[in-house]
Amino acid sequence: MVDADRVNDLLVAAEAYLADVRAFADEIDRATFVADRGEQYRIAFPLQQAIQLAIDLAAHLLAEQPGHRPDTLVGLFIALGEGGIVDDSLAARLAAMARFRDLLVHQYADLDPDRVWDIVHGDLVDVDRFLALVGGPTRLELRLTRVRVPRLGWGVRASSRPVPRGGRRRDRVAAMRQTRP
Repeated sequence: MVDADRVNDLLVAAEAYLADVRAFADEIDRATFVADRGEQYRIAFPLQQAIQLAIDLAAHLLAEQPGHRPDTLVGLFIALGEGGIVDDSLAARLAAMARFRDLLVHQYADLDPDRVWDIVHGDLVDVDRFLALVGGPTRLELRLTRVRVPRLGWGVRASSRPVPRGGRRRDRVAAMRQTRP
């Protein structure tokens, strides 16, 4: 059985990383990104994490499905398409995103910054579509509350509550980014 809390946690985390990627990318132009390795690193990590969370979500959705278990990350998205969970076109684009994640993780030195820029500014919408499909019209939202933890400083406490999807994403991401006053 699919664990709704786990799905929700993956959705919220993926959305937060996607918001970080977009925020960082909005602060610079393409020429700066291509020329500055620090900016590339700054965007590559949250991009990798967002894609990985989409992969984790796909694996979780398929875990309880009867039949063939994909043995590759790309195969997870293909199986989602074959199972009718996402359309074949989106499944193929998400599979390409999983291949790109492999490049980020295993061949970073060979990564083309222009390609990363194009993905950030064009292909991330596919991850958004996948998250929206999985999340549906309503789902549990992870609400983060800042708390003072003795001897550890400031931290967050998570709690879940049902809320309508849409319109609240900005609030959710802002809550996750909150810093100590």
